[in-house]
Amino acid sequence: MPDRPMGKVFCELLKKIKDGHKTIGLDEWENFQKTMHEALGEVKRYKKYTRLGGSAVYTESVLNHTVNTVFLCDVMLGIEEDRSCKYGLLDSELLRLSARIHDLPEGLVDDIDAMDKKQSDEAKEDSAFGLIIAGLPKGTQRVYRKAYAIAQEWHDAGAKRNPKALKNISKNGRFFAALEILGYLSRGFMEVAAGNKTFANIFYNWEGHLDILQREFVSVKELLKPLKEVVLKYQEENPYFKE
Repeated sequence: MPDRPMGKVFCELLKKIKDGHKTIGLDEWENFQKTMHEALGEVKRYKKYTRLGGSAVYTESVLNHTVNTVFLCDVMLGIEEDRSCKYGLLDSELLRLSARIHDLPEGLVDDIDAMDKKQSDEAKEDSAFGLIIAGLPKGTQRVYRKAYAIAQEWHDAGAKRNPKALKNISKNGRFFAALEILGYLSRGFMEVAAGNKTFANIFYNWEGHLDILQREFVSVKELLKPLKEVVLKYQEENPYFKE
């Protein structure tokens, strides 16, 4: 990882912890957290869209994305709780945890766009996740794996270009898919408004998924409804860039 020195430091720290067959102590906790945050801060997102010829209003790290996703998850779950009679079918606490930890492996590997991710990339992330949580108590590992599995449903089915794949995953998995997609859209609105036209691809890529998800989740419908005309305008003004 020549361009991500803290990723290498984090990896070495994790291997040392795992090889020692021990749980991280309170005296090691600050260093563990600091190193993890710095490693996540090195990994940049949206490389695909800048590679297509666009720029970006700001360079978002995986650490930035994680914080944004956690808050968006709270907003969506709040709307579901207020306005949906099916809110109880969602495991809200597990979804919040999933939002918080799902991208931790990218501190060791890299960020790859959901629609480009291969099985080999997912295998690397799974291995990295196992290494990251190896120094945590067994009970914590179990609940983390449960939360991480929700994100894997999204990668296994929801992130594919065929939106019909959503029917193959759980309700929690579909909510997580909606969370990720709305996160993409929120960035798309900012970037396209600033003149970064390649980011308009976001509005094309997830049309089919959102058509399904807004019929299931009140939060998706409510957040998208006032922006429908804006999306149509951006699509009219910006043709799809071949990826």
